[in-house]
Amino acid sequence: GKLVAGLRISSVLTGFLLWPVLLACVMPVGYWSNLPTIGGYLLVVLLTCLTTAITALFCSVIFDKTAISLMSTYLVIIALFTAPLAASFFATTFFPEAPATDWVELAGFSSPFSAIFSLPLTINSPGGLTASGGLLASGQGSSSNLILFALYVFFSVVYNIVLMITMIWLFHTRWRVSQ
Repeated sequence: GKLVAGLRISSVLTGFLLWPVLLACVMPVGYWSNLPTIGGYLLVVLLTCLTTAITALFCSVIFDKTAISLMSTYLVIIALFTAPLAASFFATTFFPEAPATDWVELAGFSSPFSAIFSLPLTINSPGGLTASGGLLASGQGSSSNLILFALYVFFSVVYNIVLMITMIWLFHTRWRVSQ
C-alpha cells in the first residue's frame, strides 16, 4: 500500500513535468528522429521514480524511526546517483589517458544522470547544420554509451527486484515471529 501511494504521487508530479517535454518532441518535425532517445529518457525517469520509491520503502522497513529511515534513504540515493558522476569527473579530469578511466565511466551504471547523458541526441537546425551526441558522447559514436544505458536499465531492474524480495522476506519473517 505504501509503495502504490508513493508511486501514485510521484508519477502524477513527474507527469506534470514530462508532459511539456513530450509536446516539445512531437511538435517540431526535425526532432522526430530523436523519438527513441526520448523514449529512453522516459524509461530512465520511470526507473528512477521506482528506484527512489522502493529504496525509501526498504529503508522504512529496515529502520524503526522515521528520521533515520529518511536520512538513510537520502544517503543511499545520493551514493547511487551522484557518486559515480563524481568519480567519472575526477578520472576524466585528472587522468584522461589512464586505462582505468574507461572503467570508471562504466562504473556509473547506477546513476540515471549517466544513463541520460549517454543517450544519443541529434539536433537538425534549419540551416542544414547537424549536432549530435550525448554529454558523455565519445568521438567514436554512441555504441559504448548505449552499453552504459543498458547497464543502468539492468541494474535498476535487478536492484528493485532484490529490494522487493528482501522486504517481502522481512515481512514474512517478522509476521511469523509475532504470532
